[in-house]
Amino acid sequence: MKFLSLSLMLILFLSAFTGIDEPLPHQELDLREASKALQESISDHGNGIFQYENENGSSLVVLNGSVVDQNAKKAPYYENIDFEVREGTLWISITEHFEKNYLHKELTNQLIYRINRNEFKESYDTIKVLKNDKEIPLTGVTIGEF
Repeated sequence: MKFLSLSLMLILFLSAFTGIDEPLPHQELDLREASKALQESISDHGNGIFQYENENGSSLVVLNGSVVDQNAKKAPYYENIDFEVREGTLWISITEHFEKNYLHKELTNQLIYRINRNEFKESYDTIKVLKNDKEIPLTGVTIGEF
């Protein structure tokens, strides 16, 4: 009986840490699995932070730093990406770094996030970006199918 109680407690303990698969407010997507049209659009727009919106209310945020500045010989990449709703605004916070020795490194310089608007605890009607703690505008917004 004691073994059964211990086993049950262990199962409950482990399940609390593993959690249940709940929808997240945002999720990172694999660029290689994106539609060809989206991949081409990302390539055509160059570096920046873009929002893609479709008629169903689905939204993507793309961080593109894949174009290397040949004059400066440095490649941008992103870290510490965070999404938070405060006072009706979705804040996207990112840290952008530059790497000079980029040829043999795998950089996180193209990221796609699906935004699940209904999964945030608060609603929002505005999106703002903080890059390296400085507010910047989105580079572009595209409406259509992706």
